[in-house]
Amino acid sequence: MKVTNIVLSIIILLLAIALAVSSFFLYEKREIMLNGWEKLTTTINETATELDKKSGTKLAEELTQNELHHTNYANLDDKLKKLNEGAANLVKQRDALANTIIEIARTVEANNVPMEEALTKLESSSASAEDVQKQVRIFRQRRDAVIDSIVASCRKIGVSVSKNDLKNGNSGKVFTQINKRLDAINTQIRTYENEARNIGRIKGVNSSFNAGDYRSSLLKLKNSVQSLSNKLYSTEGKLRSAENRVRQLNNTVKQRDQRISNLNSTINKKNTEVKQLKRALGLEPSAVVQPWSDGCKESRLAVKGKIIEINDKFGFYVVDIGKNTLVDQKIGNRINKINPKLVNNMQLTVARNMNTPEVKFVAKGKLTNVEDDCSIVEISDSTNKVLIGDDVFFAKDDLK
Repeated sequence: MKVTNIVLSIIILLLAIALAVSSFFLYEKREIMLNGWEKLTTTINETATELDKKSGTKLAEELTQNELHHTNYANLDDKLKKLNEGAANLVKQRDALANTIIEIARTVEANNVPMEEALTKLESSSASAEDVQKQVRIFRQRRDAVIDSIVASCRKIGVSVSKNDLKNGNSGKVFTQINKRLDAINTQIRTYENEARNIGRIKGVNSSFNAGDYRSSLLKLKNSVQSLSNKLYSTEGKLRSAENRVRQLNNTVKQRDQRISNLNSTINKKNTEVKQLKRALGLEPSAVVQPWSDGCKESRLAVKGKIIEINDKFGFYVVDIGKNTLVDQKIGNRINKINPKLVNNMQLTVARNMNTPEVKFVAKGKLTNVEDDCSIVEISDSTNKVLIGDDVFFAKDDLK
């Protein structure tokens, strides 16, 4: 009996220990569950807060952490049902907005009308909505351009219309004004044609005119034609005066002819003097002499010079021609001294053994500093080395 009691005591002790251990683990699990419950209620409240933003709902006030506390477990189903209803309403509103955007795209005749799925999916909704907005902006730009054109056209025909009249639903009234103005213009055109025909009849011309004008302007034109007939008689009188003037001019011409005859006699005398001068200069009577002028092309072609100094250090050349250089023009048995008027940047040619069979081209250069009796030359195109004594002259291609 004593052993049995000992065994029972041990068993009871073991059961008590096991119960204590189980109670500890159950308490720990309870704490984990309560922490998870608190996180869940916090997330639900934050979700409800996001759903309430700018939507007019008050889910967050009903789904507070206190209302969702585990001690209010009995009311949890009713509370969570409101969150489901809010989410369902949000989806319904999203779908309605997507359909509205689609209708807007169709209304503005967008090139690419998005599918409802493209507007409801998160990854494509923003891009699809932005594309519709772009199409709407294009539509608005086209509309504004049309309105601007209409306003400009109205201004041309004298109708006062503002852009707001066309934008604010008053287009019917605006187009009524335009039609009235166009009818008035058509009436003016018909009046112009009739009055133009009347003007034609005055001059005995049966014509049809289709240009636009006002009746008053046409009446002025008819009066102008009548005035033109009156001016005709005045012009005839002026014509008779002009005939008298012509007779006077004919007399003047006769006088001028006599003057020309006298001048011809003078010319003949001068020609005789020219022949005498040619004979004195030893020229043939048929020779045509054109004296050169200073700086003319012929005088520059006659220039002949020499390289008189070479400066290798600074790379320039000195020639014996300058501002005071003169060239000879032989006229008969006389020599005419001409200044070729040399200036900076004139192109020239350098050659060697001029007037001999061994003549050869040396270089091309230009005058960079023209002095009185000499000039500085800069060589730009050299085939051979330039030497002192080389000839310089102006070729025809240098003087182009």
